[in-house]
Amino acid sequence: MRFIVGEPAAVIGSTLLVADSHLGIEFAFRQRGIFIPLQEKKAARRIASLARKHSCDEIVVVGDCKHDVYGFELQEKRMMRDFLAALRENNPRIGRFTVVKGNHDSQLDELSKEDSAFEVIPPQGFVLRDGSESYGVFHGHAWPSEEVLKAKRLLCGHLHPLFELSDKAGAWRVPCWLVGKTKPNKKFKTLARECVIFPAFGALSGGTVVNRQRCIGVLFENDLFDLARARVFSLDGLQLGIAGARKTKR
Repeated sequence: MRFIVGEPAAVIGSTLLVADSHLGIEFAFRQRGIFIPLQEKKAARRIASLARKHSCDEIVVVGDCKHDVYGFELQEKRMMRDFLAALRENNPRIGRFTVVKGNHDSQLDELSKEDSAFEVIPPQGFVLRDGSESYGVFHGHAWPSEEVLKAKRLLCGHLHPLFELSDKAGAWRVPCWLVGKTKPNKKFKTLARECVIFPAFGALSGGTVVNRQRCIGVLFENDLFDLARARVFSLDGLQLGIAGARKTKR
């Protein structure tokens, strides 16, 4: 697996992976009186361009493809249809589009019935293979399957990791990759595996400051991820530090 420099995306073989695109989050802002134009076609062009540049013909979204805003179900379905159409229009080579179901992905199963190339996988995830390598892909809000946990590497989203940097002028937060290991645990049937937490692809979706705030998700809430030793990388590939070098929450 390789990270795409400057983007919250990765490539495994001919598959492009992103997490937490949160398409339609603009509906939530509109409920609060903030009008932001829908960004699904822009996101489609961005993903299509990345797939073309890196010779990928399959897309995997590691959960939370859309935002799931109460009261906007019909608009979200229309938006997702427009997104998929724009994706293929901008890159006809893209074949399969797979979403590992996240906690924001209700109703996507219905859309998958309309489109044979659009697949929704349950939250337990699946194993993505590339030669001798195996990757257990799941969103992170629900328990992955035993098969996923046995893969050589684990890939998940849900956390939207950010890292806080500071100097005399103040503090700022940047999206980041969180690379660590899971802890062996007989009760939860986990093994020591490298685990990569994806940054959020959606620019408006916020996140968790891993060196300041409590992390969410089944791995963190059950103390199965070794956060104290996890490395933090910027989208440009710079190692920013260790997530365990935590500060007191403000």
